[in-house]
Amino acid sequence: MDSSNNWQRQLQPADLGIEENQIIELAGTVSLRGQILTLRIDMILGSIKPARAFQIIRNLRKLAQSYHASVLVIEGSIADERLLKVVTRRYNAKSEGANERITLELD
Repeated sequence: MDSSNNWQRQLQPADLGIEENQIIELAGTVSLRGQILTLRIDMILGSIKPARAFQIIRNLRKLAQSYHASVLVIEGSIADERLLKVVTRRYNAKSEGANERITLELD
């Protein structure tokens, strides 16, 4: 783990808690600025069931906590309308143009 307070790297399947063989293409970044961990997901292409979204968010919370972040921000464009409705309702996702943003305060 990088212990510095400001860095950025490429998003990896392990960050999401999913197996590499489930992913055809993954593009995005993970960055830490102070105590805010931001995941920018530009593309996920593979065999990930929508029901796994909640497990992925739990995995991302754990990732953020491992870096001692107090806030987790997940950014990207959600193409699946049903999934968008669910994350908007459950996580209060905000639309910003063509992108959605979920901001979670961590314990």
